[in-house]
Amino acid sequence: MLVKVGSLLGVPDVGKPIAGVVLDMSGSGVRLATSLPVPVGAEVEIADNRTMMLGEILRCEPEGEGYIAAVRVSEVTVIEDAPTPRAR
Repeated sequence: MLVKVGSLLGVPDVGKPIAGVVLDMSGSGVRLATSLPVPVGAEVEIADNRTMMLGEILRCEPEGEGYIAAVRVSEVTVIEDAPTPRAR
């Protein structure tokens, strides 16, 4: 998954994607492992080839060689796959 940080004033490199791994999901949130810290309050876009989620970072703490971030999800969009050929 890629995590893209946006809408955070005064922070350099906002909008550049960073690698992330979804560790856990609930109805309203996601817990991510990331290689870089993500500022609390940042609006983020989390996407893979099938789903895009928009949310806000609630917490980001160091763990091991990376960081664990908690995201409150505000919107989920399923990305449509290419049309399936119809049977003849």
